[in-house]
Amino acid sequence: MMRLFPAIILMSVLLGAASTAEAKDEAPEIRHAEVGKVLILDFPGNRAMAHRWRLVAERSTGLQFVAVDPLGWIVADDGSIMYGNQDTMRYRVIPKASGMANLTFEHNYRGWNQKYYFKYRTIRVIVTPAGVKKE
Repeated sequence: MMRLFPAIILMSVLLGAASTAEAKDEAPEIRHAEVGKVLILDFPGNRAMAHRWRLVAERSTGLQFVAVDPLGWIVADDGSIMYGNQDTMRYRVIPKASGMANLTFEHNYRGWNQKYYFKYRTIRVIVTPAGVKKE
């Protein structure tokens, strides 16, 4: 038993460190847009299972440079909503002025254990004046 004690302590330390580690934010996806030209953002989800995306204004920056409109779910070709199917939630971004906006969207979904989970995705929109080429 005494030989197992150091191994047990080592495993508990390693497992404890792994369980308390925080997940790092993913690098933002970069998109370019011109003032006045609509940018469409699509997010995977499932409306039948209540998997939704929403813009989180508190975690977003540069909202003065863009307007963000939820367009809702894209309907399947046959117009049906099937339980368990992957759907797409669509947002329209309208650039209003030159600048940069970091748009953070929250995805909430219910797992098999009926608990709700959240993850975040940030889209960095770099807005240039109309007719100016990006480098």
